[in-house]
Amino acid sequence: MEIVSERTLEPPCPTIDEKVPPMPLIKPHHAVDNAQFKTLQRWVWVCIYGGLLLVVLSHFLQPMDAVLADWSLWLGLPLVALGCVLIFIRSRIGGVEK
Repeated sequence: MEIVSERTLEPPCPTIDEKVPPMPLIKPHHAVDNAQFKTLQRWVWVCIYGGLLLVVLSHFLQPMDAVLADWSLWLGLPLVALGCVLIFIRSRIGGVEK
């Protein structure tokens, strides 16, 4: 039997960094030349986040002012729904990538 020193041993398999090239966690979706597509993307997130903010706000306003809480709820829910519809529309638009 031949004795091999530990310094000459190579790892049995390459590390994960050698197998998979590094890639960003978030793909650059903003790198689109189409101005209409960029505008649509902005409105999607404005509607969704604005609507969710109004829905959460209505929850905390309920004990103080029930009418204002109802208004913010009934304005927030359609905004969230509109944002979801805009996401569907954005998914159906073709030929906007670089």
